Amino acid sequence: MGLSDLFSFKTKSQAKQDSANYERKIFPFGEKQKERVKSFISENIKSSKTLTNEAFYQYVVYRQMLADDNFDGYSEWYHSSFGKLFTLEEKALIRAYAYLDKQLTSDEDINEETLNELTKQYASEPAPEKPRRKSLFKF
Repeated sequence: MGLSDLFSFKTKSQAKQDSANYERKIFPFGEKQKERVKSFISENIKSSKTLTNEAFYQYVVYRQMLADDNFDGYSEWYHSSFGKLFTLEEKALIRAYAYLDKQLTSDEDINEETLNELTKQYASEPAPEKPRRKSLFKF
């Protein structure tokens, strides 16, 4: 986000259109797909209601990385609240579901066997290295 972004103004209709475009990017099959994802997360993330909402948010963040095919911020994302609030299995499950959901060509259910295999694979991968914080001071 640059300085010019601070001074960019959008009309209400432009903001609404941007929001709709983003929704289509993350959920190309519409509201039905979004509700399926929310339902899956609430059934499979065995945490409190607030963590279910956080899990859905983390799903959307990871899904955006997949949609943009840009993983520059993956390490930061992995070690953010995502890394602190969820178990290794829950993190792997969210990532696997997002990956398989992106591969769908229609609004269909994800194959459970494939999901389980990919979840195990993700769970066995080592965590990415924690990003080093940049110092404000140069020595």
